[in-house]
Amino acid sequence: MVWLVMALAIVSVARSVGQETNDDLSLPGADCQAASDLLSDKFPNQTNGAVPIAFRAPAGAKLSDTKYMKPIERVTKA
Repeated sequence: MVWLVMALAIVSVARSVGQETNDDLSLPGADCQAASDLLSDKFPNQTNGAVPIAFRAPAGAKLSDTKYMKPIERVTKA
């Protein structure tokens, strides 16, 4: 229990002392910035890439089974 309190204290101190970070980077005039701008203009919903999802049915089952169709539809719509 003491280790948990110590860990929380260390995390709290680290968060309050350090700078806020982010991954929003802009390099005006750089080729990579021109490419990023082009992607943003042409494919706004895909600017930051995509996260593919793979589904796998348990052994002996198929993804097309009724049991799995509704959850898969909900996930892909979300």
